[in-house]
Amino acid sequence: MTMCKQLALAFWLAPVFALDGVVGIHDPSTVVMCNGKFYTYGTGGSSLVSDDGWSWKRGTALPRRGLAPDVIHLGDRYYLYIAANIGAQPKAAVNMLWNKTLDPASPDYKWEEGGVVASSDGIEDCNAIDPGVFRDPSDGRMWLVYGSYFGYIRLVELDPKTGKRLNPNDKPRDLAINCEASDMIYHDGWYYLLATHGSCCRGADSGYNIRVGRSRKVTGPFLDNAGVDMIQGGGRLFLGSGGRVVGPAFRTARSWGGSAEILHSL
Repeated sequence: MTMCKQLALAFWLAPVFALDGVVGIHDPSTVVMCNGKFYTYGTGGSSLVSDDGWSWKRGTALPRRGLAPDVIHLGDRYYLYIAANIGAQPKAAVNMLWNKTLDPASPDYKWEEGGVVASSDGIEDCNAIDPGVFRDPSDGRMWLVYGSYFGYIRLVELDPKTGKRLNPNDKPRDLAINCEASDMIYHDGWYYLLATHGSCCRGADSGYNIRVGRSRKVTGPFLDNAGVDMIQGGGRLFLGSGGRVVGPAFRTARSWGGSAEILHSL
């Protein structure tokens, strides 16, 4: 079972009660725009759609009922990555779907299967869930981070022209351990790996918190402010419980207002 992710909009730094309509969704993806509307997708194939980013309603379900999806828009396609456990954890796979539009009313709306881009065999030290897709603004290369507490957070390179694994025979890189729901952002020459530590799903007693490390290379090593590598369990506290927010988890901070300034203080 995958853990909770949080929506990637600036309103997650504002009071949650400012949102309107249907706002509950498990493991929401990065929020993306299509034809003037906002879309996000969640575990079980669920989705939400909004005209303004604040008032939300239930959207059209995905053809795959997997775990913790993430989505990105490149060229004339939307690529969606969604995980599924094959039997018991940590045997899992991340599948890619693509579509020319996210609008179900469009004649071009049709999800196509793109195949497996990452997997774990149930024996190795990794659980191939919680995909987080990242397009490097410095060189246009495309990457996917994934993994959970069953082992390492890993990184593979994707082909930005097809959304598929660029070199399927290349060994994934290990970036971090003892965390999950990871994602990557880039700012001012630094790559930041954010991931969730602690325990989830215990209501007010949830111990989830967000940790971060940074690197000059997308492949790491990702060090915290004390110089400890995330592969050794490092990670500076980025956000913990406080006020109305209990057990915050992380998927992406690309749209968080002020996130760049916070990260720059590392």
